[in-house]
Amino acid sequence: DIWLDAEIIPTAKPNQIAVLFSNTSERKRLEESLGHRKQLLKDMGKIAKVGGWELDCSTMKQEWTDETYAIHDREPGVYDPNSSEELSRFEPGSKELIEKAFEAAFKNGDPYDLELEMTTIKGNRKWVRAVCSPVVSDGRVTKLTGTLQDITDRVKVEENLARLAERHNLAVQSAGIGIWDWNIQKNEIIWDEQMVALYGLQPGNFKGVYEAWLNGVHPDDREESDKISQSAIHGEREYDTEFRVLWPDGSVHWLKADGRVFRDEHGAAIR
Repeated sequence: DIWLDAEIIPTAKPNQIAVLFSNTSERKRLEESLGHRKQLLKDMGKIAKVGGWELDCSTMKQEWTDETYAIHDREPGVYDPNSSEELSRFEPGSKELIEKAFEAAFKNGDPYDLELEMTTIKGNRKWVRAVCSPVVSDGRVTKLTGTLQDITDRVKVEENLARLAERHNLAVQSAGIGIWDWNIQKNEIIWDEQMVALYGLQPGNFKGVYEAWLNGVHPDDREESDKISQSAIHGEREYDTEFRVLWPDGSVHWLKADGRVFRDEHGAAIR
């Protein structure tokens, strides 16, 4: 397709006009390409919940993308962005952080990248990631540009995982269960606090290697315990055993141990 611009030019002759045509196809293609890219960026911002913003430091005039309006629960074309108003929307703790960071960016050109809690004009509680990159010209901050991302879903997932981990740890401690992880290839063993207690040790006293664990097993059970461990590593059996441990104070305690062997793509035991 060919795009043309037509300009009507009056002439000195009655009942006659001149029409000047110019080929604007290339300009149209560029406009369409730019429009497509703008729409693509808009769609990507909506999917990622990331909005952009810019502040002119001399006029305090702000420009927001549509997604920034959406995160703030504001209407484009209706609300005129106001720094003081939006800063007041942050929750205690977050409010002090963003106000200090904003002032340092505005006055000194210091960038910031913060995760903050806010409440929108509609009362919706949200977590956002606020990023600012000041523009400095001739030693003076002229603009602040940045992004705002709604990270509420991610924070909720992290909070739920933290609560689950807390409940899990409470259940494990209540049941007297210790958790361990043995990196077989590096011969590194990690114990939680309960494991240390089960072997009658003080925190920091376990050396974290297989030989240190085996040394804590009762002398009469060491050979059999070692055989069971090696059999599990070679895939000959599951690791499910009971044995005695000898505490530093000389007392003997029975333990039941269960484990699962993890293997690499070649079948070699790694954990």
